[in-house]
Amino acid sequence: MTRPARFIGAHLFNPMPMLSLLELIRGLQQTSDEMHARALAFTKAIGKTPITVKNRPVSSSPRTGADEMALSVLYQQGRQTSHAPVHDPL
Repeated sequence: MTRPARFIGAHLFNPMPMLSLLELIRGLQQTSDEMHARALAFTKAIGKTPITVKNRPVSSSPRTGADEMALSVLYQQGRQTSHAPVHDPL
C-alpha cells in the first residue's frame, strides 16, 4: 500500500435500511486523523451512526450481539428481569 494513512475500513450492518450503525476500522499502519474525520463526516452525511473500532479479525457485531442474545434468552427463561448486563454465561 503506497498511502496507508488514507486507508480506512467501513462495515455496514444488515439489514442496512433498518440499522443505522456503521463500523469504521482504522488500518494497521495507522489511518490518519484527517482520513478518520472525513469518514466520520461521510457516515453522518449518509444518515448512519459511526463507531470506530480497532482492526480485529471479528467485527463489533458478534461481540455485542452475543451479549444481547444471551440477555434475550435469559429474559425468555425468566432468569433475567431487567436490562442489566449479563455477567454469567448460559
